[in-house]
Amino acid sequence: NYRLLNKIKLFDDDNTEDTEDKYLEPEEIMKLLNYIQDRQLWHWYYATGLLLLTGMRSGELIALQNNDVDLKNKVIHVTKTYDPLNKVVTTPKTDNSMRDIHIQPELDSVLRRCRLWRAEMLMERKLSSALLIPDIHTGWYMSYAAYDKFIRETTERELHHKITPHKLRHTHASLLAAAGMTPEQIARRLGHSRSDVTREIYIHVTEQVVENDNKQIDRISLIS
Repeated sequence: NYRLLNKIKLFDDDNTEDTEDKYLEPEEIMKLLNYIQDRQLWHWYYATGLLLLTGMRSGELIALQNNDVDLKNKVIHVTKTYDPLNKVVTTPKTDNSMRDIHIQPELDSVLRRCRLWRAEMLMERKLSSALLIPDIHTGWYMSYAAYDKFIRETTERELHHKITPHKLRHTHASLLAAAGMTPEQIARRLGHSRSDVTREIYIHVTEQVVENDNKQIDRISLIS
């Protein structure tokens, strides 16, 4: 039930982004993914899809190695993050950020296709890499700046509002909330130290929702 998506507004858990940047709604997700797929930008396609389906931070995805993904046991081991400013791999943001992310069927399908693309790409370009989604030119860590630029420009042009990579994490949280998961469950998946962080920062009923609810009630005749 995606109607709940209209009732939540997401804020950055680091308070480092403009909160006016909105998350993606389901129809926008499909439009964005179809746009990237049609242009066969597979490294950006799988990066975007995995961020949407896991709620990982961008640095966690960039640092993710192929052997961190255990399809047999349906888990992704998040144990490190990539710092694009200093260009180093470090431990995750908090102790809770070191976590196992369950691989749901939808994510399993994307991961299998990603691995197939990865193997073909590395062979075709004669590259070697331990990373799940490496830079397609070097096999090294993919450029956060390049991906950030691509997502911002693409969403502004195609969706008419800019989305940052971190907002894909917000979008994941909103989709889980819409599906009925509790703040505690969402917090564990995202690696938040406290569920109230998820509850208070990520999920916020807006005044616009109340206004929309009132407009809907105005159109309903209850007893006459």
